[in-house]
Amino acid sequence: MTSHINVYTERWYVSNHNFQHNHEFLNGCYIGMLPIHRKINNADALQISNFRTVGVRPPHMHVSFANSSGGYENVGFVSKDIYNEVAR
Repeated sequence: MTSHINVYTERWYVSNHNFQHNHEFLNGCYIGMLPIHRKINNADALQISNFRTVGVRPPHMHVSFANSSGGYENVGFVSKDIYNEVAR
């Protein structure tokens, strides 16, 4: 990508953009690890709160979510996100 500035309007603009990737794509099984894809929705946050009330620890919460969703790759968040939710 090449950008320039117009000296009269003092605005930046892109003059050239290459649409080819210069790296390999991430393997599909690791997509859920990217921060942009890790979200705890309201229902899961409520379930985490209920688990916390009865004394279930975050690693066991993550196992429960994995069992109910068909695997860790289908959960949508990692155990660190559960720790962060519990800390809120």
